[in-house]
Amino acid sequence: MKTYYPKIFFWVVLMLIKINIGLAQCNYTQVLAHPNLVINGNFSSGNSSFTSGYTYSTSNPLNESQYVITTNASNVHFAFTGVDHTTGTGNFMVLNGSSTPTNVWNQTVVVTPNTYYNFSAWFKNIVTKPAWAGNPIATVELWINGVKISNNMPLPDYPDVWKLLDTSWFSGTSTTANLTIRNIGTSLSGNDFAIDDIAFKPCCLPSGSSTTITTCNGTVTQLNGSATGVFSWSPTAGLSNFSSLTPSFTATNNTSYLLTKTIGNCTVRDTFNIVVENCCFQCNSLPSTLGNGLVACYPFTGNANDASGNGNHGTVFNASLTTDRFNKPNRAYYFNGTNARIQAPHSSSLNVGKITVAAWVNYGNTATTQIITKRNWTNAQNEKFAFDTKEFHVKRNGACTPNLNWNPLTYPSPPAVGVWTYIVATYDGRISKFYKNGVLDRTVDFLSLQDLDLCPG
Repeated sequence: MKTYYPKIFFWVVLMLIKINIGLAQCNYTQVLAHPNLVINGNFSSGNSSFTSGYTYSTSNPLNESQYVITTNASNVHFAFTGVDHTTGTGNFMVLNGSSTPTNVWNQTVVVTPNTYYNFSAWFKNIVTKPAWAGNPIATVELWINGVKISNNMPLPDYPDVWKLLDTSWFSGTSTTANLTIRNIGTSLSGNDFAIDDIAFKPCCLPSGSSTTITTCNGTVTQLNGSATGVFSWSPTAGLSNFSSLTPSFTATNNTSYLLTKTIGNCTVRDTFNIVVENCCFQCNSLPSTLGNGLVACYPFTGNANDASGNGNHGTVFNASLTTDRFNKPNRAYYFNGTNARIQAPHSSSLNVGKITVAAWVNYGNTATTQIITKRNWTNAQNEKFAFDTKEFHVKRNGACTPNLNWNPLTYPSPPAVGVWTYIVATYDGRISKFYKNGVLDRTVDFLSLQDLDLCPG
């Protein structure tokens, strides 16, 4: 019995190798959307980018061992019939058979080592029935780098039925693939055929996408992956939900996240390169004078999301992302002065009695325009404060009535046009103050203690 053990073991190893190869191969349908490495595979550019052992000729009738690129086989021989494989009006290759096995089409393409590829081409017999039926037919096969890859494929003995040659190839150490279609038919009668839509495609796309995300140190940042099947993130440490395609993380240092996903039999990896900058404006590192009691903070890092943790995210209407004061793209919003705004829905966190409002602004003109306001956008209900380009208004004793009991603080000198300026307005229940670039610019005492109106909504 011992003499059989090596045979059994050898058979098992062969089965495992066969299974592994099969999983990596692919067919014509699976690679339809992949890039075609063959140039002029549909012959739309005519007689170019390939070689042939047959002779190119435009004679009619086309003679033995000759080929032509045409739109209708009947145009080149009285006994031929048929049109191209796809549209019925495009170019295809028509061949009159030779008496010796011949390489009828050849092209060399660059390949990646250790990669599986799919070769496909469409063939058909073009001999007219019934007068020429029954004659010997063409039989085609594929060779790559001098090695036969496919089985012999005899063409059907009737016209206008295209037949697909579909096979896979592993590149190994090769960096080029010399593709050769060979006809081993040797009859001078009936051995006539057509070729169209030749393709050579990688079974798996060579690599996934690469995205660079620039964010501020300490900022909660979201990854936006896409996949239709199985996927995984790496590394997973720090991700809010590594089973989601859109996890978030707190940016602290430059790193890369890989999204590995399965597409058919292929594994594709998308790379997200994270570049962390020490931005001057970070909602989680504000000075205590601003950070304590923070209810909303908008760093505008590509969106109008609230970074305070209170979820007061803004919806953008007609405003567009632009460069900030450090010339960083997509870090500020441009407002057109007519219908642009960013609007956040009411929440209980916004119903405050005392307030500090701060913003970096760059005025486009001297017109009076609201910067930040708390009120109902459509009907002026639930007014609380308005921080605009020339005044800071607070609503006290308004009984929640629109346009009643506004208390203004007018700036002595509004910020200059075309210059980034840091402005701050405060109200402590009695006194309003306005600061410009860290310097107190004006104080107004309303002489009585009164919180902002706590109107609902």
